[in-house]
Amino acid sequence: MIYLKKFLLAFLPLIPLMTLAQEDIEIERGKFPFNKIVEWPGKGTLMIGTDPSGRSQEINLNLLNFNGEIQWNRSVFPKQKNSHLIISSLSDYIYFVDDLKLNNNSVRYNQVNQSGSVVPTKFDMLSVIRSYRYTTPDDLVLKEIVNTPKALVFYYQLPIKDKGIIENFFVTITHHNNRVYHCKGPVSDYNLTHKGEENIFVFAGANDDEISFSKYGLEGHKKSATLFSFNSKAEPISTNTIIPSQFSPLPSEVEFIGLNGSYYLKEQNRTQIESNGTAIVFNENIYYVVNDEKERCLKVYGQNEKGEFVVLNECGNQADNSRRYNSSLVFVPLDNKLFVLSSINEKTNAVEFSEQGVKNVAIATLDLEKIRENPRSFKTKSNKNEYVHLINDIPYTIDLSNLEKLDKFVFKKQ
Repeated sequence: MIYLKKFLLAFLPLIPLMTLAQEDIEIERGKFPFNKIVEWPGKGTLMIGTDPSGRSQEINLNLLNFNGEIQWNRSVFPKQKNSHLIISSLSDYIYFVDDLKLNNNSVRYNQVNQSGSVVPTKFDMLSVIRSYRYTTPDDLVLKEIVNTPKALVFYYQLPIKDKGIIENFFVTITHHNNRVYHCKGPVSDYNLTHKGEENIFVFAGANDDEISFSKYGLEGHKKSATLFSFNSKAEPISTNTIIPSQFSPLPSEVEFIGLNGSYYLKEQNRTQIESNGTAIVFNENIYYVVNDEKERCLKVYGQNEKGEFVVLNECGNQADNSRRYNSSLVFVPLDNKLFVLSSINEKTNAVEFSEQGVKNVAIATLDLEKIRENPRSFKTKSNKNEYVHLINDIPYTIDLSNLEKLDKFVFKKQ
């Protein structure tokens, strides 16, 4: 039997040593015990530890790569106890955002790139809204933070009750230089929003340097959606109106599975995003995904040759007719595909978006919280408490139970 030991550079004594023994990978604890393991899609696994004594707010990070090696060890130093990891398969950067509510008019955060370089900085939201002649940053409400290919994006609303409107602000921070840009999207109607006849903007997708959000509302008396797109420097690209044919949207809870701002806002405020469906930009095509009230099923609209939005999928597993509906749409991005899971009064449907188009698929019950932090587990058989990491395309698992109490962390070959 041959045992191969891999040692890291001596001048970084806090980096865990890793041993490939038989078919198991052993990783020694870092500066702090690991208390969280999160997949960075396409990059590896982040093994995260915090000070168990509570004397410091330091977060120690180790990136385990796909060769089974600790690629780097770094620490970030948040300005408050609870910092929020924003991570995405679209981006080569991760962020620890400290402030979901403004701190002295600012948002503080740490940026970490794929090489392990850490940049702590902040941006001033008062200066942003002053450029639009507003001076009330305390009235701003954060709705979303998303990590796109070229920029980190913050979406804020500012209610202006005396004008009967809600302003929609989008702030972008370009990854490569942390410069701050901003723009104002189409306004929302204050009264219609509170009646549920108009919805907040929901992230619709990002392709290279185009970032899109969509908002359900009314175009005249027609039910429609507005698709607002801008680039990483917050320069508006287009504002399009989507009017699906024979459209009867059912208000649904909308959730994107990932570590984004709306996830933390939901956890913190116990609030959820509700929308009458949402637009999706996938492979440069525009779709509208909605739970249909008349037929009580999931429908996907896309453009035909005339540019009209028509239904692309077959309606299946219809819910029973009811006076009230408990309805949800869950979006799960995995590799180069997007899955949408629909539930209407416990009747479920699913569709898959891929390069081949849109098709109905059968998906068993998913552990969405597990997929949120470990998307790879979707394609690999594993127990509820197991985390999946690929080493040379071979799945290895680690039991997450009692993680903080372990001195060595063993990834076992499946």
